[in-house]
Amino acid sequence: MKPRIVALLRHGEYDLADHGSFGLTTRGRDQARLAGQWVKGRPVEKLYSSGIVRAKETAEIISPILGMPYRALNMLGEGVPTAVKGLDASPETIAEDRARMDRAYAKFFTYKEGELYDLIVCHANLIRYFVCKALGVNPRKWTKMVSNHASCTEIMISSKGVTRLLSYNEAGYLPHELRT
Repeated sequence: MKPRIVALLRHGEYDLADHGSFGLTTRGRDQARLAGQWVKGRPVEKLYSSGIVRAKETAEIISPILGMPYRALNMLGEGVPTAVKGLDASPETIAEDRARMDRAYAKFFTYKEGELYDLIVCHANLIRYFVCKALGVNPRKWTKMVSNHASCTEIMISSKGVTRLLSYNEAGYLPHELRT
């Protein structure tokens, strides 16, 4: 049985000064186009996105490149899954974010016969948390990883449910000046 692969693509660079929507910058749109061209070489069967603007805008750029629609899911939104020194997040917010992220992990990181390659456009904290879960390491370690804009991470799930990290933070398709 062929393994299932879940590819996690971080959204493109966004405008930190835009406190309303945090939409993509011009560089972020360029990053998304190049990531879409790279992903086009993969056997993507389904395209998902976080419901947050920067991820949806990235998916909107990639969708026509792949020739398929995307589905936005709020469970794929950004969040803080564990307490982080210096980050002002309440214990309630952290618990809610982690529970949501765990539901998303359970949905996508289960072997499904016939579903071989999903692409999820989402956020750095979610990607790093999913990698920790897939590797079976302390979830607090998510803060020790870097995730570049428009980078791709691939995780394989065997028919027995075993997860393996195939690649992390792949961004070789972006020229140096577009790596952020």
